[in-house]
Amino acid sequence: MSASRTRTSATRGLSSALRDLRQARGLTVYAVCKQTGISRSVLEAAEVDADGTKYGVLVVLAEFYGLPETTDLIALGNSRGSAAAA
Repeated sequence: MSASRTRTSATRGLSSALRDLRQARGLTVYAVCKQTGISRSVLEAAEVDADGTKYGVLVVLAEFYGLPETTDLIALGNSRGSAAAA
């Protein structure tokens, strides 16, 4: 499997993880943006394709969703990406 395909499936997994975390809490994009200070365009882009999402944004989202470390969010995305690629 090529590195680009692996990266794409991992970021796809991270994107869906971000969206699932928000939806599981019953939050709208607007509510997350208001509470985190992240712009709507950045959050929506991260939930569609996290590939270009800045690390700082991931840190803010991980903290907002109550994950102990950003690596947990990234690991969640990687596990979902692996499942999607299978």
